[in-house]
Amino acid sequence: MYKNLSAVSLNIRAAAYNHVHALDVALPTVFFLHLMQSTWRKIQALGLSNSYKSDEAFHVFCGMLDGLAFWPVVDVIAWLLHLTQLDKVW
Repeated sequence: MYKNLSAVSLNIRAAAYNHVHALDVALPTVFFLHLMQSTWRKIQALGLSNSYKSDEAFHVFCGMLDGLAFWPVVDVIAWLLHLTQLDKVW
């Protein structure tokens, strides 16, 4: 029935490697999309969806918050401290 079991074994290993490699690429994207959805739900819950849609500066600000997910923690803390000193409050 199986004439060459080593070829089957190699194909399974290659498939497993390709699957894990695909997850390395896909998981960060999935987590970032989840973060963006969570941010949008929070914007809606705070009643700021009109500001998000009409005020470009606020829209960019919210996008920058999501972008913090890619920064080192030390830089995030410094950036958040900077945000507390901004004059514009939405």
